[in-house]
Parts: sequence; C-alpha cells; structure tokens
Amino acid sequence: MKLKEQFSKFHDNIKATLTSELKEERTMFEDEIKNKFPSICDEHEIKINKSDLNFFMQGSYSISTAIDAYDSSVDLDLAVAFPFDVDENKDCRVIKGYMRDSIDTYNRTINYKVPCITVTYLEGGEESYHIDFPIYAIHNDKYYLAKGKEYSEDYGWESSDPKGLKEYLEGYLTNNPQLRRTIRYLKCWKLNAFNKDNGNEMPPSITLTLLACQYFEAKKEDNHDDDLEALYNVVKKIKDSINSYSEDPYYHVNLPVTPYTDTMFKINSNSSYRKKFKDKIYDFELQLRNAKNAGDEHTAGEYVRKVLGEEFEVPEKQVDAGENSFRRTSQFG
Repeated sequence: MKLKEQFSKFHDNIKATLTSELKEERTMFEDEIKNKFPSICDEHEIKINKSDLNFFMQGSYSISTAIDAYDSSVDLDLAVAFPFDVDENKDCRVIKGYMRDSIDTYNRTINYKVPCITVTYLEGGEESYHIDFPIYAIHNDKYYLAKGKEYSEDYGWESSDPKGLKEYLEGYLTNNPQLRRTIRYLKCWKLNAFNKDNGNEMPPSITLTLLACQYFEAKKEDNHDDDLEALYNVVKKIKDSINSYSEDPYYHVNLPVTPYTDTMFKINSNSSYRKKFKDKIYDFELQLRNAKNAGDEHTAGEYVRKVLGEEFEVPEKQVDAGENSFRRTSQFG
C-alpha cells in the first residue's frame, strides 16, 4: 500500500520552513549580541570585537528537516562563535553568562542550560518557540562548546565540530528529498509516541536523523516515490539493530564527528527509558508492516495513523461493486 497521496499531504502539513518572521528574529538577536556582548566583555577586561563574532545555524532548520506538528514549538539553533583562548579562560560559565546578559530583557524567558543559552517565547501560557544559542570558542582553528550550567561544578570547553556535523548530514541529504521526508516522519512518530513533558525519555532529533541517514534506501513503485516502504525500511533496520535477546539493551548512536558522544545518553541512563524506546520501535515496525500487508488503502492508512498520529489522513473505505449494486437495487424492493 503506497498511500502516496496521503503521505504527500501529511508531509506538506508537517514541513516547517524558516519563515520571514524567524529570519527577522534571528537578525534581531545577531544585532543585539553584536552591540552588547563585546561591551559587556570589555567591562570585565575581555577583548572581543564585534567583527570577531560569527553566527551560523545549527539543527533541523539548517538542514531542512524541521517539522511543525502536534503542537511542537519552533526550535531554532543559532550558534555564536568567536576567537577565544580556552587555555587562559578555562571557566566557560563566565563568558556564557556574559552572552546571556547581552540578550536578557524584560519580555523574554532566559534559561542557562548545559549546552546553550535558551530564549523562550510564550503565547497563552504555552511555549510558542524558543531559540538556543550554543556558544563556541575558536582556539587554534578548533571549535570548543561552552558546556555546563551557571552554578554547576561540572563544566568545561568541549571540543566540537558543528560545521563538520552539518557537512556530514548534508552529504546524505543533498538532492535526497525522500530522506528528508523520512526524517520528518520519524520526528512525528517521536512526538506521537512519547511523553512530551519528559524530554529525557524521547529519542533526540539528531539520533533519528543519524539513524535515517545510516539506514535509508530510496524506494519507488511504478516510478514514484514509495514513502511507506522507505520509512518501513529504516524502522525495520533500527529494530533489527537493537539486541532483541537482551532484556535491557543499551542502544548507542554516536556523533560521527568530534566529540563522538552518544546521542542516546539520556535514554541509556534509565532502564525504563531504554525499555520504552525498544518497545516503541518494535510497535512502530509492526504497524508499518501491517500497513504494507493490508488489503486496502483505508486499512493501511489506519495502521500508519497509529504511529504518525491523527494528522495523517486515512483514505475513505472503498465499497465494492457488488455491495453497491445490492444497495441500489434493494432501494426499489
């Protein structure tokens, strides 16, 4: 069952793009940081020039795999990098705090998180969108991410390769719209299957993106993209790669570039999260397999909706000719 029309409509509905409003927000923050951050640093005898500041996008919007579905808020990643000696300035919390101060105004909610500074906007008491600001020092031609909370004793400059990661992903994604769609479907499954109020139990978007890139194969039927088959192929390979003989599997998905960390570390830190992830993947594969093997597109669509959510349109149930004929003739006795 291809469900070509339904997958196409679903993708059109969930696809998120960088709107003109978001671009304006990004420019506004860049201007604020350029105008305030160097001055704040100068007050503390740290020399950073406005011209030293380098901004670049990270995350889903930078590689065109963002979604707008199931009340998910807009999540924008705007990295800030600048030349900085990490050997002479080992406490990254300090410079990270100055960055926070440069964008902290009365109408914003600012959170000082381990990997970034986050600005959150609320509408009607609910999060509308947030912007993450990872802060990188460029030292000896290498990037170092400022990690750690403001008052935590666990902090430091982490060697990173954000641009290398983007290049790695774009190597798979360039001229590959079916892979981009598959990644968006996986993200919708995540939002539909897991508790959004507990982010630690949800597989991170980077995890799903890396797995999709690793396992994706283009699938067609009658010379048209078969998104159901492509999605099923990725999910089945994820399921098969999990050790089904272990009751409590640790499933590692490491970054392909420095620092090569396990993107599943939050899930792997909790046995109930690990079990839930495995169970959800197994159910995902089962429902997609049922959809592939269904005898009609209505039934197939119902199986897909179970895993992708209510926004997936189920085709109308077709009435066979014999039943139609009976209904027409029976009206006249």
